[in-house]
Amino acid sequence: MGIQAPDKRFLILAIAVGVAYIATIFVVIGLCTNYWIEIRNRNLYREDVVAHFGLQRVCWTSSDRCTNSGNDYDRTNTTPAAQGILITGGFIAVFGSLMALANLLLDRLGRSRGLFSAVTAAVIVLSGLFLLVGIIIFGVKVEVRVELLNVGHVQYKGYSYGLVTTASILMLISAGLSAWSGCSEASPKFKQ
Repeated sequence: MGIQAPDKRFLILAIAVGVAYIATIFVVIGLCTNYWIEIRNRNLYREDVVAHFGLQRVCWTSSDRCTNSGNDYDRTNTTPAAQGILITGGFIAVFGSLMALANLLLDRLGRSRGLFSAVTAAVIVLSGLFLLVGIIIFGVKVEVRVELLNVGHVQYKGYSYGLVTTASILMLISAGLSAWSGCSEASPKFKQ
């Protein structure tokens, strides 16, 4: 008796779970780090990072400490809205990843149904949409107070912003794979 190849539904679910967990790790790292916006001082010869801003703190390169300035650096005061939406999307991402893992387990037991795959896909889509809306609000509305900085500064999006952007796209991919797996039923794995 040879080794049986895994069925197509299992492979789709396994990829969906893997993508969801990678996205969740990206969300956690992105929300916990302070590199959402980088301010660089540019001149003809070099480009130095002056400060990097997180969702809650500002870190100046001239000092070793980050200041918890709250949202004082945001001129438009939209950071709290972006924070709330992004953190909600992060919690939903964790819950959706756990649901995807449960769906994979139920598939291995032969008890997974299309309805559970659809609900899992809906939860993962919801997290991806929350993250995407939070990213758009942060990217479009948040403006750093220029009076805090030297003349000649340039503002860039940092790697935390990029991680959460990537995570939102990965969540939508995982949701699509979960929904696709719901088109077929799990076959019974054990004889009764």
